[in-house]
Amino acid sequence: RAVLQLIADFTELNLVASDTVSGRITLRLQNVPWDQALELVLKTKGLDKRQIGNVLMVAPAAEIAERERQQIEANKQIAELAPLQSEFVRIRYASAASIVNLFSAGSEEGGSLISPRGSVVVEPRTNSLIITDTAPKLAEIRELIELVDIPIRQVMIEARIVIAQSDATRNLGIEWGGAYLNDNSNSITSVSGNTENVVGLNESAINNEPLQVNYPGALLVDLGVTRNSGFAIGFTSGDLFLSAELSALEAAGEGEVVSQPKVITGDKQQASIKSGTEIPYQESSASGETTV
Repeated sequence: RAVLQLIADFTELNLVASDTVSGRITLRLQNVPWDQALELVLKTKGLDKRQIGNVLMVAPAAEIAERERQQIEANKQIAELAPLQSEFVRIRYASAASIVNLFSAGSEEGGSLISPRGSVVVEPRTNSLIITDTAPKLAEIRELIELVDIPIRQVMIEARIVIAQSDATRNLGIEWGGAYLNDNSNSITSVSGNTENVVGLNESAINNEPLQVNYPGALLVDLGVTRNSGFAIGFTSGDLFLSAELSALEAAGEGEVVSQPKVITGDKQQASIKSGTEIPYQESSASGETTV
């Protein structure tokens, strides 16, 4: 007891020792942390400890184990006699059915969140749960629902369904254009044959106004030129190149974009886009009836 009191004084903890804690022990410790010294003393004398706040409780290990077993039995009896309560919980983001599966996971091994007396019912119309259980269990279930019922990131997938020949894309490419402008002579030298193929090169540039390079849609580049000469550079991104290529197919009469379906799904969730034609057919049953 004197050794335990010395450690408690050093750590500024309150000490509660059982009446069965007794005996003598001889120690000589140097440069040993107090928690390690306490563990050595407890193991040497067959003792154990529990800390609640700043209070350190010390008793024989068997006594602490028996006390905890009795506490578990008492809690079990209280749970069996506690009144049941019902609660209506609305699920905002997740599926109510998936939440129920999460609650019942491990029920065969006794790991279910729902007690043997409790129950949970799915209300699919409002995506809600009707939970019946004891008050402590309801609190645990509400806490878990708050953790899992959160919005997830969404992904939009867009497809282009095109009718075209298999070799239609072989004759397609990118038409690059460029031009050189000299303000002294108001002369324009273009690579593509005319200035219309150079994005942003218009009559305003000839009249000593700044050149503008404006890409519509996904690309937006503003390159102001204030000197006597200028040049334009073009590049493509994935979606811009795809749109241009499909437009070229339609313009050449070698393809047709029949639809542009889109689907939005959750991150890491499988989604599918289907395109086709439903063809009805007749089917005869064993009784001779014909159905379509």
